[in-house]
Amino acid sequence: MPAAGRGEKLKKPMNVEALDMIEEGDRVAVRWQLTGTYDNGKPYEQSIMSIYRFENGRTAEDWGMAIPTVWPPSSSEQAHRPKLDVVSSTNAPNPVGVG
Repeated sequence: MPAAGRGEKLKKPMNVEALDMIEEGDRVAVRWQLTGTYDNGKPYEQSIMSIYRFENGRTAEDWGMAIPTVWPPSSSEQAHRPKLDVVSSTNAPNPVGVG
C-alpha cells in the first residue's frame, strides 16, 4: 500500500466519494474526498478540489488542492453520497501530472 506521508502507511480499503462534478467544454471540476485508516489506526482524511482538462479523450492537464479534513456535507449530500472503493496497484499508470 502506498505511503501517505511522514512514513505512515495506509490500510485498505480507501474510500473515495465524488461529491460534485461539473463539466464545461474540455474541462471537468471535481470536488471529492478520500478517507481511510493508517496502519496505526489513526484516520486519514483528504478533501480535494480538482480541475481536469481533456484532450483526445485523455487527461491533458490537471490542477488541484487538498486539505487534511473532510468536506462538511451539504443537506443534499446527506441524502445521496456515491461511494467508490479504491484498489491500488503498483502497475497502474499514474494520471498526467500525478506521481
